[in-house]
Amino acid sequence: VKTSKSHSDETNHNNKLAFCGIPKNGITNWIQLLRFIIGAPDYLSLPYEKHDWKKFQFDSLNEHVQLDILNDESFTFAAFLRDPAERL
Repeated sequence: VKTSKSHSDETNHNNKLAFCGIPKNGITNWIQLLRFIIGAPDYLSLPYEKHDWKKFQFDSLNEHVQLDILNDESFTFAAFLRDPAERL
């Protein structure tokens, strides 16, 4: 299962949460929230170079895990958007 490089698919397997992070829509804040949920002590710092962030990335999961997540009806799937006018 391949995902587009124009967005970031994040998962939190323990909490059955998967969301599609779209650039310029507050993705950093959502990743910080996921890191807070797992107890990262430095969750407020920029997450992109943190080792624990990588395990949330859908592309980094084994294909069978990806398929399990996509076929598991108990997962909550979400994409968060904001009004483009807010960025003007």
